[in-house]
Amino acid sequence: MRKPFYLISAIIGMILFSGFISSDNLGQRDGAQKENCDSQKHSIYGLPQAIKGKRLKLLMNEGYLAGYDSILMQSCWVSYELTRDELVKNATRDDKFRPDSRLTGRRAELKDYKKCGYDRGHLAPAADMAWSAQAMSESFLLSNMSPQLPGLNRGEWKRLEEWIRDLAQQFDTIAIVTGPLFNGAEKKTKDKGIPVPGAFFKVLLVKDEMKHYQAIGFILPNLEKTQDFLNYAVSVDSVEHSSGLDFFHCLPDKIERKVEATFSKNSWLNMEDQ
Repeated sequence: MRKPFYLISAIIGMILFSGFISSDNLGQRDGAQKENCDSQKHSIYGLPQAIKGKRLKLLMNEGYLAGYDSILMQSCWVSYELTRDELVKNATRDDKFRPDSRLTGRRAELKDYKKCGYDRGHLAPAADMAWSAQAMSESFLLSNMSPQLPGLNRGEWKRLEEWIRDLAQQFDTIAIVTGPLFNGAEKKTKDKGIPVPGAFFKVLLVKDEMKHYQAIGFILPNLEKTQDFLNYAVSVDSVEHSSGLDFFHCLPDKIERKVEATFSKNSWLNMEDQ
């Protein structure tokens, strides 16, 4: 359906239980039977599906779901919903970064990030998990980290995350998927370390009081200096093209095609001002 541009892909399976889940290829998006969309924790509009994929491990957490790639030693995507009620701050950040004990074999370790010049960049932000001590703690698992240059992690990427939390004040629920993008010529944090993404994506989907859906994507380059994050706004289709993933496929096809094909930056800015 959409041809991948970056060499990243994912294989997604049905969620069978909370915790560690190994998933097999669901096959191509076109013509494939859709997953059960009745109740999908942390992915209410459908798990991100690979158009052309490989095996991932699905890691269920209190606040988010991660699709982990043992070759890349990081998650290809994390998915969750941020609600207005979850903007409360019941837990404080403890910075207890640690390996994910559910993973065996190749996994990110603390030494992989030590003095490497890259931040341990959250895919699911710690600040989005402050509603629960467990959710906050699990946000510091290294399976939720990806190497980000400090200028991005502490700059426009942080501003994008804060902007999304501001938007959450206006809606009951925002569906969010975040992940790294690769171009096939990645550096590593250290010798035999973690591949460093060339960019990062976010896709958002909201439903307003009139039950109208709107979606938007962002692709920010992993650079020390970037432009205002709004300058990197793109359609969800563009993110699908770059990532090789299919998002929000549990929406009715007509709605999915419409909301993913276009976006209005002004509409999203007006939402924030309401």
